[in-house]
Amino acid sequence: MYKRQALGDSAHDALNNILAKKGKNTSDGMDYDGNQSFVYTYEQKDFDSTTYATSLSGGAVNNKLSFADLTNYDKGVKYLTRSNWVDSFPKTYEVEDGSRKAQASNELLNDLQVPTITDNESNYTMPDFNLISGNGELSLVNLNGRSYDDPYWEVLLNQMSKEDMYNLVRVGGYQTGAVASIGKPGTIDKDGSAGISSTLVGGKGAFGYPVESVVSSTWNKAIAKRMGELVGEDGIYTKTSGWYAPSMNIHRSQFSGRNFEYFSEDGYLSGQFGAAMVEGAESKGLYCYIKHFAFNDQETNRGGVATFMNEQAAREIYLEPFKITVEEAHPHGVMAAMNRIGTRWVGHCKELMTDILRGEWNFEGMVITDQASFYTDYIGDVRPTLYAGVDLMLCTNSSLWKIEDYETSNMYCTLLRKATKNILYAVANSNAMNGVSAKTKIIRVMPDYEKWLIALDCVVGVLCAAGITWAVFLFKKKDKVEKPVEEKKAN
Repeated sequence: MYKRQALGDSAHDALNNILAKKGKNTSDGMDYDGNQSFVYTYEQKDFDSTTYATSLSGGAVNNKLSFADLTNYDKGVKYLTRSNWVDSFPKTYEVEDGSRKAQASNELLNDLQVPTITDNESNYTMPDFNLISGNGELSLVNLNGRSYDDPYWEVLLNQMSKEDMYNLVRVGGYQTGAVASIGKPGTIDKDGSAGISSTLVGGKGAFGYPVESVVSSTWNKAIAKRMGELVGEDGIYTKTSGWYAPSMNIHRSQFSGRNFEYFSEDGYLSGQFGAAMVEGAESKGLYCYIKHFAFNDQETNRGGVATFMNEQAAREIYLEPFKITVEEAHPHGVMAAMNRIGTRWVGHCKELMTDILRGEWNFEGMVITDQASFYTDYIGDVRPTLYAGVDLMLCTNSSLWKIEDYETSNMYCTLLRKATKNILYAVANSNAMNGVSAKTKIIRVMPDYEKWLIALDCVVGVLCAAGITWAVFLFKKKDKVEKPVEEKKAN
């Protein structure tokens, strides 16, 4: 295999130099002649299976996403390629009798369903709960600054109850819940690609900054890092510990509804700016949920849309920003996207959430869903979500995502414990520990969004009651008017 490398003052300049090497000049339509002496050609004779077989973090790299390739369902699919641009360019499916000729196979439709976990309970051992060690009772603040593998994490987790972990994992919308048994304070998490926003959950808002696409247009990573630092300071001011940002999906089309909060169309550039912004924010104790992980490159119908790709495209383009940010900035949070990879929702994809994110990139922290305060078909069940490696449901509704009989399940208690550790690790290393000591008493304070929900329920209830009363009144009034007419007809 032959490859060419070219030098130039810009990408355009380098391309002109390659064209010059091929014998082209301005007479062939070039805007200026290139310099072929700046082009180097080398031959890769043998397949290289070692250079990139290990990630920067030491994890083994191999193909893990082959199931997302559309050719699994349609062998006639051609991916767009510059080597055969004309024949591979997407074509509109023909329409016949008002319906498209292309139809999903039964196999594809079956694979779109929520997966069933086939793992066996016997592979798991019931963890300890409500256990105080001989070293005395620990508080979460005692783990501040300790490594993810510190043995004291197990001591801390042993103190918690099953219910503590269950509630912490299921109800994580705009917060992480307080846990009195380990002295964990409740935290506030907020949205906002342009800084911390109070729009969705109330409370204090903060300064508004340029959106990601504007920041990356500066080509200045120092500016991105400084913005992250300022947002981190805003987090301290607003008592916010988690930030649902920055976003680093790809600009696949200039018409995408989320382009304003994504950095660019280039994976490397997006990763560099994402890493800089995260580094700045987390230096102030604000944990970042980098999002939307992954392949969330459209806004319309993003909930559950099936996104197909081959492994090369996934690795070289769409995962690259997240990979760079995780390996260089070490964020404590990731937000799962709403779309599917292939036929599987990304939050059910263990290959993505565990094997790649944690295994290859050595991510240490928590993964949260996107909005899950209402039932969605593509999530369907929290159990495969936990099994895949997602730790926290972005949910404000405590009646959702229940696991029946979780108390007696070795597997789900183990998964809940693992998810809990990931959440606690992020919180322990955040501004939530500012002013907290081992003697701090945790009390329950109702957040603003819960007050709003209760108020909304009351308003809706009053309106419904008023509507019913008015309907009854109108019915009785109508009956009084129509009754004499009926009696007259009877006579």
